[in-house]
Amino acid sequence: MKRKDSSRIAYVIVFFLLQCHFGLILLSFRQPAWLSRHLSQGELFAFTEDREYWADVTDFCVENDTLYVLFDDKSILKVYDAAGYYLRSYAFYFTNGESALYIKDQTVYLQDKNGNFFAFADGEFREAIPYTDYKSFLMMKEGALSDEEKRTDRDGGVYTLDGASLYRTEADGSRTLIVARPFPLVYFRGATPWIGQMILLMALCLIAIIAQRSKTTEHSSLEGELLYGKHQP
Repeated sequence: MKRKDSSRIAYVIVFFLLQCHFGLILLSFRQPAWLSRHLSQGELFAFTEDREYWADVTDFCVENDTLYVLFDDKSILKVYDAAGYYLRSYAFYFTNGESALYIKDQTVYLQDKNGNFFAFADGEFREAIPYTDYKSFLMMKEGALSDEEKRTDRDGGVYTLDGASLYRTEADGSRTLIVARPFPLVYFRGATPWIGQMILLMALCLIAIIAQRSKTTEHSSLEGELLYGKHQP
């Protein structure tokens, strides 16, 4: 197989992978359409259907016997008991920005992407606290538990994200799988998708450069043969 043909095949393969990559990224940032119809600014929508999402677990915390798992890209909060049994989900208004979880005064606060807060206790929604100004926004966070503290239960078990799944490590060092998620979903964690995108784009550029050089070399070789032929007696 000629180098030119090999470059074309590699180009097509990488371009196809890049298209698949963009499709997965769009899928991870897209909230289910059936949810969007029920959402309004500053409000939560509760539902009981347990679904797996093509998205990263961006934050989680444990309060008493309840585990809260946040999918920022989907604007969805899933609630489990401490053993990983699914209880319910809450969706909030989908827009730009970041959401997060805080624990303060024995209450869990979900901050949506517009700065509104939603208070929870024992896995149940209690009240909405609308955003008023930046000062009150900072006061809501002041005194909240650190990431390590909010992920440690009252028995000393520490909840951690490993791959795409959540585990609990007991005080004696034993480890238990709490929320199992398909390992390929680790692709959506942190900067991984953007690193993958840059690698594919660089590969695409490299193949294009190699193909162009191959074409130039072939053209120069052909010109050389023609000139050599003209000078033959």
